[in-house]
Order: sequence, then structure tokens, then C-alpha cells
Amino acid sequence: MEHINRIEIQGRVGIVRTNIVNESMVANFSVATDFLYKRDGAGVNETTWHNVVAWSGKDMPDLKRITKGTPVHVIGRMRSQKHTSSDGVEKYFYEIMAQKLEILESALGEPMADALRRFVVLVYEHKRIEYFERMLYSFIEQYREANAIMVGKLVTAAPVVGLKERLQTALSEKTGVSVLLEEDVNPEILGGFVLNIDDLMMDASVEGQFRLLRRELIDNNNRIV
Repeated sequence: MEHINRIEIQGRVGIVRTNIVNESMVANFSVATDFLYKRDGAGVNETTWHNVVAWSGKDMPDLKRITKGTPVHVIGRMRSQKHTSSDGVEKYFYEIMAQKLEILESALGEPMADALRRFVVLVYEHKRIEYFERMLYSFIEQYREANAIMVGKLVTAAPVVGLKERLQTALSEKTGVSVLLEEDVNPEILGGFVLNIDDLMMDASVEGQFRLLRRELIDNNNRIV
């Protein structure tokens, strides 16, 4: 029979202690996990605290980044430990030996600013992490509106050095607001550019001119007929 000793938890960090043992860093910290259920029709939140031990090395982040409130995902094995008190009483406790540890903010790429990290922790603790992306997009929209920032898209047939910057400057001077353009390359427009800002579109592409010319020729032909 195969024996299995594997545990996986995801929660927020409580108390943290770090030490150097044989030139390797070890972090001892607690992690709280929540279990929601109903009792007599009312919601109950049951919090369980787990002791975790993590050694620096493969599949481990910088252990110095683990602080109180940090959301973490831990995969490891359960280990029992025995402690004898000063009065000779033996006590057993369990701890998780982390084999893989992920700090939630690591999934977002670069280290976060402290304000953003605290916001992520707040969202996580209130179990709204599934709405996090929607919150970010909403914040970006409100930020742009509050700071008079217009966002558009510039499409060219091939990369054109300096065109985006020249258009951003010209549009900002004309509209009186900041204009940010995203660049995209589409060879199908043949040449020139297509500019989209909010509900406005400026088609200065070769493909667009051909389309306009074709429409004019068809209209003229229909009038002759």
C-alpha cells in the first residue's frame, strides 16, 4: 500500500520568525485558513491556524518577503513534533514542512508597492479575489477619467518609429487632455495608419483609401447606368 503524506493550504500569514541555520534561511510562520458553513441558517466562519516551516531553496520565494497578512499558497507534508515542558510533560504538535511556497503577489510579476500589496491582502481576506481583475479595470477607468486621460489604438502596416509620440503630442495639444496610444501592426492595411480613440476613428490607411476609391467608382458607375 502506498503511503501518502501531502497537504495543501492557502491562507494569510500570521506570526513570522526567520533564522539562519547552517548558512540557510528557515522561516517559521503561521497561516490562517477559513472554512465557511451555515449553522441554523446563519453563516459561520471557522478559522484554523497552521504552523509552517519553510527552508530557502528550490520552489521557494525570498523568505524575507513573508510578512504578517501576506496571502500564501503552501504545498508540503505534515510532520509531528514532540516538546517536553519544564515540568516534564510531553506535548505533541503538528507542523507543515513546506515543499513549495508561493506568495500571492508573485503571480502578478514584479514586487508590488506597499499600498497595492495591502489592497490585495484586503481583497483576499474578504474572499473577493475572483473579482480582483474587474476591480483593477474599474480603477484604471476611474483613474483615467479623474486625470483626463484618453486612450486610443494606433494601427500601422509596419512599425513606424516616432509616429505614436508625434500623434500623442498633437492630439494632447488639440484636445487639452493627455492621450495615450497603444500600438499594433496589421500588414493588411498596406500603408498609412488607422487611429481609434473612444468612439472616433481616423482611417488614413492605403487600404482605407482603396476602399473609399472603390466605393466612389461604384457610385459613379451606378449614376451613369
